[in-house]
Amino acid sequence: MPPRPAALSFDVFDKGTPAFDGKALRKQVTIYFTASKTENYVDVLLYLPANATGPVPVLLNFGWAGNNLAAPAIPA
Repeated sequence: MPPRPAALSFDVFDKGTPAFDGKALRKQVTIYFTASKTENYVDVLLYLPANATGPVPVLLNFGWAGNNLAAPAIPA
């Protein structure tokens, strides 16, 4: 496994918006792999069980369309 990029940083801009009739929390994070905030990044959209008290499984789906096309109510 390659080492962690030296300038790796995270911007958690949605820390838990209720979704799916309150059954889930939506979180959105941008992961920056370099110091640049305009390139070399990925947006991550997570839905977690609203009542989880510990670790839960996560399914990651990588796509080429914006998250706003994959899920309702996601800003472009």
